[in-house]
Amino acid sequence: MSSAYHPEARIAKLNSPASPVSVALGLMAKYWDIGKVKTRLGTSIGMRRAASLHRLFLMHLCESLSVINAHREVCMSPSSRMKDFDRELNQRGLADSWRVVPQADGDLGNRIVQWFDSTFCDQNREPTRALLIGADCPTLSAGLITEANDCLATHDVVLGPALDGGYYLIGISAPWQRPRFLPLFERIAWSTEKVLNQTRQRLAESGLSWYELESREDVDTLSDLDRLRMQLRSSSSDDHRSVAAERLQRLLRSIDQIMNDDFDSANPSRCQR
Repeated sequence: MSSAYHPEARIAKLNSPASPVSVALGLMAKYWDIGKVKTRLGTSIGMRRAASLHRLFLMHLCESLSVINAHREVCMSPSSRMKDFDRELNQRGLADSWRVVPQADGDLGNRIVQWFDSTFCDQNREPTRALLIGADCPTLSAGLITEANDCLATHDVVLGPALDGGYYLIGISAPWQRPRFLPLFERIAWSTEKVLNQTRQRLAESGLSWYELESREDVDTLSDLDRLRMQLRSSSSDDHRSVAAERLQRLLRSIDQIMNDDFDSANPSRCQR
């Protein structure tokens, strides 16, 4: 893996007319109902503020990754909130960039398998590669997604390791053979620090080749959030005028505003609008 890899200039390669490669990108997320998301963070900063941050992270990812020339889906839970999320995308001018689909039932492993099943078996798309990410790492860039896609040209699987022992990205290269890939998602201790190592073990046992991207940190606790803010403030000192850099600075300003707002005062339902 190489942290010096900067493929932003190659983003247009994804699904370009000159390439036979077809890419699907899935973003698995929950709606920002108060008390249902970021609850570990919410114990420190309040559930309303945590829900608002989750909404911010999710919409930031939808905006920053909309430049990728791929079939993009948000896998939404609960399904009863899909229309509300569609409305949010429309208000932000992103309705044409993302298709909203429901998450499957069951544990995280089953939900991931069902997404790869439906994606690879969709006769209208039949992608060559499929990438699935979560919404807990808001700094995932289009360049990193491009790197992950490139890795699938020579590997069966690509993983984005999270510092907490899980992973923030998993990608699979066709052909999708369910029995071959299923062990990666069965009997895994989801939401624990064992996930990544268990997945590595299953990959080795299944004879699958894989590549690991640079490690990233999910934002699940107050200390995680503090490090994210520090990272974004540090990057603001760089004299970069790119759209991506400006977008990250808007993210920092929005985080600061949420943290400074009094969510217990006159407008308690603010993050639900």
